[in-house]
Amino acid sequence: MKKLILSALFSVLFMGGAFAQFRFQNDVNIGMKSDAVNFLDKDTLVIHFNTTKANSAWAKSKKAATLGKDSISIQKCTTARGIQCLIYTDNTLTTSVQNDNFKGGAYNGNGNPVHVESIDSLLKIMTKSAATIYSSGTTIDLVNSPTINGSPKDSLTTPSHCVFDMGSEKVFGVYPGKYKHLEYGYYFGMAGKTVTDDMTFKIGTYNNGTSGKTAKYELTVYASTSTISSFSQIGTTTNDGTNLVVRVADFYVTGSGTQTVNLSTVCGKTPNFFTNKNVYIFLKTLGTANDLSVVDGLPNATTGATHIPIVYDPIIFFDDFSVMYSSPSFSVPTATAATSVYVNYNNGVPVVKATDAALSNPGTATPVITGVTTPISVLLKSVNRVGTFTIKENLIHSTFFTVDAATAFKSNDGIGNYTVETLSTLTSDANSLWTLTVPAPISSINDDLQFTFNVNRPTDGNSTLRLEISNGSARFWYDFLFTASPTTALDGKSISPLGISTSNSSISIINAKEVIDIYTISGQKVARLSVINAMNGIAVNAGAYIIKHGNEIHKVLVK
Repeated sequence: MKKLILSALFSVLFMGGAFAQFRFQNDVNIGMKSDAVNFLDKDTLVIHFNTTKANSAWAKSKKAATLGKDSISIQKCTTARGIQCLIYTDNTLTTSVQNDNFKGGAYNGNGNPVHVESIDSLLKIMTKSAATIYSSGTTIDLVNSPTINGSPKDSLTTPSHCVFDMGSEKVFGVYPGKYKHLEYGYYFGMAGKTVTDDMTFKIGTYNNGTSGKTAKYELTVYASTSTISSFSQIGTTTNDGTNLVVRVADFYVTGSGTQTVNLSTVCGKTPNFFTNKNVYIFLKTLGTANDLSVVDGLPNATTGATHIPIVYDPIIFFDDFSVMYSSPSFSVPTATAATSVYVNYNNGVPVVKATDAALSNPGTATPVITGVTTPISVLLKSVNRVGTFTIKENLIHSTFFTVDAATAFKSNDGIGNYTVETLSTLTSDANSLWTLTVPAPISSINDDLQFTFNVNRPTDGNSTLRLEISNGSARFWYDFLFTASPTTALDGKSISPLGISTSNSSISIINAKEVIDIYTISGQKVARLSVINAMNGIAVNAGAYIIKHGNEIHKVLVK
């Protein structure tokens, strides 16, 4: 069904590569409309091109001030990346061309295919638009030109990227002008996602052209955990056992009707094969044959000085790209159920905050001892992960904070203890910002991890740290504030690295090495907490409490 019933709209932020994939988001204005929705416990991306933009049009002016000039309204539909069509002047892949107002040849940028009612309407609009240039061929007179709102760079000879009306629906295609060599490309970045159902799209013939001939399109599908910088690279890529490359000659012949393509079937794979991969769909034609019945990709002939094509090739369309997938998420900290958020550590009580790109609001400080290395542990739980799990030092590198790849991650042993060593690798960039990476699993898993880093400030004062945490798809930013001070306390005993928070009528404790006992000031035992339960915290009434951790005794006041 073209229009899915949408529920629980959300937006997912992706890790971008050199090649920009479809953005998994909803935007009714872009013409290439993407919906990320919750649909029967699966997330669905649909690109159905049903732009809310009006149709482009032109009309004769009736005002005295502009009498003799025709008004042109060109409705541009900015793409959401991951889509392009390159049209070449011949078959040598050297120069691509497109009209000034009808662009869609940049997969990694926002193009602007134009919404038009039909080919007939498009040709009339372009005729009027190009009329801004006078017969001299060089002088542009915007005051006395026969049209307004046009462009001398628009031409019937040159290709135009369009969102066409087709009955009650809208589809994407390219009017080729005089050219024959077209290469459509689409890129789905499924890294970090589990593909649950077949990836599908529709292809058909929008207009048979005027040549009276047909054109054949070759399909190439490329799926890999790596990325490529341009679709032209696919032409030189082979199936090397790691990257899937499937080529189907004569995949679609113009005039053969509308077809629904099931991508995994074409590739001889199950839908899950595309899990955690970058998927590139590439369709190429050299167009119709010349007068000698040879398909050489050379342009059709044009008429005299106006260079208008005598005939133009058939026009294909694409519609209803769809993929269903399971998207990883974070369940702990609970504030990260939504993606692309900033979280304050708040001395062990995570709190989501408004966007804070500069780390200007780091939250409640965690006390540490000046000059003493203090381990800080946080719980991180990720659901349905299939990609890598990464933690990156963000913004500015600080020597106050260190990590050890051998001990940074510990998994839950099943009874609440984080003792199972989890493999990770540590790398640093040119700015010394470090990244810890846990490899992608063989199949989807739920992570229950304790992540530990060390803080050691040699002098008294405050220090901040921002960590960018990603499960290969969803990510959030974890912000920390530490206050280093001498080793004194209210009870006269030394402060240990134990972190105690008494916010929100609760007591929570981090960095405990053994069970925690909590007593009222009169000596009545309130609770005995495991290490993990101490981190999660316990609700208490307002008042003074005594916390016993091994031989350590701490007094706290809960307001």
